[in-house]
Order: sequence, then C-alpha cells, then structure tokens
Amino acid sequence: MLKLLACVRCAGFVALLMPLLAACQPPPASPTAATQAPAKPTQPAAPAKPATEPAKPAAGLAAGTFVVAELGPLPRTLHPYPDSAAYTESWSQVARLILAGGLMDQDANTLEYVPYMASEWSVSPDGKTFTFKLRDGLKWSDGQPITVDDFVFAWDNASKEENDFVGLDDLMRIESFTAPDARTIVVKLEETLAKDVAISVASSIAPVPKHVWQGKPWNDPVANPEILKPTVVGGPYVLKDWNAAEAATFERNPNWFRGRANFTRRLSRTRT
Repeated sequence: MLKLLACVRCAGFVALLMPLLAACQPPPASPTAATQAPAKPTQPAAPAKPATEPAKPAAGLAAGTFVVAELGPLPRTLHPYPDSAAYTESWSQVARLILAGGLMDQDANTLEYVPYMASEWSVSPDGKTFTFKLRDGLKWSDGQPITVDDFVFAWDNASKEENDFVGLDDLMRIESFTAPDARTIVVKLEETLAKDVAISVASSIAPVPKHVWQGKPWNDPVANPEILKPTVVGGPYVLKDWNAAEAATFERNPNWFRGRANFTRRLSRTRT
C-alpha cells in the first residue's frame, strides 16, 4: 500500500502544480508531435476539504490584490523537491504559484497530456524512450533563461537517495535523463509501463535554477536560503514576503512564459 501511495505521489507531483496555472491562462494547445498522448492521466484524488478559502480583495489593499484565508498553516519549506513530511496540501498550494511546472501538462477539457514547457514530444516504439523539445524563450523570474541544464541539475539531485525526495520511488524507474543538445531532453525508462504512468514518470522532473542553486547544499536551509524563501522561480508568481506563521505575499512574475497571471498580487493569510 505504501509503495502504491508513493507511486501516485510522484506520478502526480508535477500535475499538482498545474491547476492554478491553467486558471491563469487559457489551456495549452494540442500536442505538436505525432505521438498521441494517453487519455487517462494518473493524478491524486482531490482532497475532501479545500486547504484554502478564497475571499474577495480586501478593502485598503492595492488594486489587483487577491486575498486567500488559509485554513491551515503555511508550509514549513518551499523546497521544489520536498520529502514526505513536507509534501503537504499547503506546500502544493504554494508550489502551484511559484514553481515552474514540468515538460507536460494535462488538457483541462480532455485530460490528455499536452506539451507545457516542452514544445513537442515523442516516444519510441517500445514505449521506453521519451524525447522532449524545450520551448524557446523560457525564463526564470530574474530574466535568466530556463535551459535543459536546469532540468538535468534537478534530476541529478532529486534522484539521489540521500536527498529523500517524496517521489524517489518513481524516479528510480528512470534509467537515464540526458540533454544531448541545448533544446532536447531524452528520458529513458527502465522498463515499458502503461502509457499514462510512463509519461507521468518521464515528465516528472521540473527545472531548478542551476545558476542560483549550484554550490549550495540541497537540503540545508541555513546554508541555502532558497529552500525557505526562493528568490528565483519559474511560475506565474514570485515570492515577495514570507512569514510561515502569519502570511505570505506573491507578486506577478513578469517573465512567466505564459504571459500575465490574473492578479497583480496574491496574499495568503493564516487563521490563528
């Protein structure tokens, strides 16, 4: 049972980042590659009770500010690859705002996998080797380009057993994760899997800004402050202020590749 839960967690890890992104912009276009994406994605069931309670913009706040009253505490860490203790609903809520997402997304209408940070993708006849082409013009919030090296850097660290990533069991299904050129990522699986499981595993790595994280410890928030308060992200919002016990403020990321998020600012307040 625990192994099954771990599989579901990893298969849906990047998918958890998508619902808010879809709300900020129209659904992405259909796949550009000839390979047909599976129609039944693996995704965790929706929680019975939402972790947030939306509210109308509060009086006295700047125009374009959206306020959310959090029913639970804010996450204790904003690590892009959390361990099982940190992988909570509150982490997922914040991750959807600031993290870059993955190579693939799920179409809101058909639930089929479609390219997200990838511009196109294909799979080998045996179903084991996935090739993704990275979109042009992807940028981090600081204006630096998002590159294949950022994906490989994330893979190299998240796949290490000592780093205790919650989705490690499924990453162990990947035989190799390489970037043969500046636009291409090739993921080879250990064995042939069901289509929906295979694509979720193959596209489960989201980028980490190598130019910011390189040389810093992966799991030490004292030596690597990016773990608790990331300064460079790839999602629709950037983190402006953070107090896990009280509130967090997010502002629109001007470099998000899908354009402008719906709100200029988003404020999350905890209920005490």
